Amino acid sequence: MLFFKTKKINAHNNIGQLLKEARAKTGLSLKIISKHLSISVKYLEALENNKLSQIPGPIYIKNFLKKYSEYLGVDLNYFNIHPANKENNIFHYKTEKKFFINFPSVIKKTSLVFIILILFIYILKQINLITTPPKIIINYPPDNLIIYDNFLIINGQTEPEVKIKINQEDILLQSDQTFQQKINLLPGINSIIIEGKKKYSSATTLEKKIIYQTEKK
Repeated sequence: MLFFKTKKINAHNNIGQLLKEARAKTGLSLKIISKHLSISVKYLEALENNKLSQIPGPIYIKNFLKKYSEYLGVDLNYFNIHPANKENNIFHYKTEKKFFINFPSVIKKTSLVFIILILFIYILKQINLITTPPKIIINYPPDNLIIYDNFLIINGQTEPEVKIKINQEDILLQSDQTFQQKINLLPGINSIIIEGKKKYSSATTLEKKIIYQTEKK
């Protein structure tokens, strides 16, 4: 889109001022031009104010200048702006870091943090699994059972790798994590202590009280 006759400039001209004057002649706002060119208003303002350090890199500066100047009908004569001449080189600017977002690097770092977080949670769960007292379920006998035989068979189940003791005696744990043991009873109240413990956990202790009566009343 041409609004006036093409004008040639060299590197000594004030490019920003020239662009600003050319736009003024069109009567268009930066907002409207930004929509036409798909260039942010802040970058167009940076071009007009010669604040090229606010644009992320020489390639963007050159492309934005080219699109903007062609839109306004201004010939910047790029080839006369020699990169070796630092005084006239419009691309000799250090870009302000705050305008850079290195998305591949951000994604990579975010993924790394996410993986570390997952590993950390997994390790915590494993530690909790190892150190948490095991669950013990007693299927028989129920609490406060009254019995007329001088023995009973206690049975229950627990978790893998748990060592079970009943009244301080080691009990064999079956492959399905069940256990049973015959307990001899004395007349009166008998206290049965069941203890379960993993290698690194604290113990789980249960108590069953069984009443053995020699005669039915």
